[in-house]
Amino acid sequence: DYSFTPQAYNQNQAYLEDFSIYNGQLRVTGWHASDQSVVEPNQWIILLDNQTGKEVARAKAITTKRNDVLAAYPNILNADNSGFVANFDIANTSGLRAAILAGHSLKAVARYSDDNGGEGHRSDYWFSAVQTPYSTQSAQELESFTINGNQIEASGWYADGRSVAAKAMYVILYDATTNRELGRQQ
Repeated sequence: DYSFTPQAYNQNQAYLEDFSIYNGQLRVTGWHASDQSVVEPNQWIILLDNQTGKEVARAKAITTKRNDVLAAYPNILNADNSGFVANFDIANTSGLRAAILAGHSLKAVARYSDDNGGEGHRSDYWFSAVQTPYSTQSAQELESFTINGNQIEASGWYADGRSVAAKAMYVILYDATTNRELGRQQ
């Protein structure tokens, strides 16, 4: 008999390359090389609200070829198929939309799972970097405010980085004396 050296298949490495907003979509790209990907073929990206710790969105990732990862980590099984691209529709993903509107930062988890829903047996890689993919700045200007007969006309502009998560913009008129809303217009 000859006893071979035991082999462990528990390597798990990842890198987040892009976490940006494009045309109302949050795009998350990078790579996740895990020995367990051989038996857990479903690749997921999960987003967590960094302030609440709760999951706000998950998307099944598109797996991409990564020869550069294979060259850097030749001992990780399936490293050449470790790339991922995940897109999140911000306006139609309620948890993600709420987190952005609240001004919260996000964290990402890359997951391999044997389940089509991302649960079951799984291997996670928790990225340590906190992400704020939108601008936290806002600016506004009321350019004109006139009364013409029974009409109040207001014009101006309002820019806010969190507006990527908004479905509509409103102008709200308040009575400064009573501090009550008089009306709103989309």
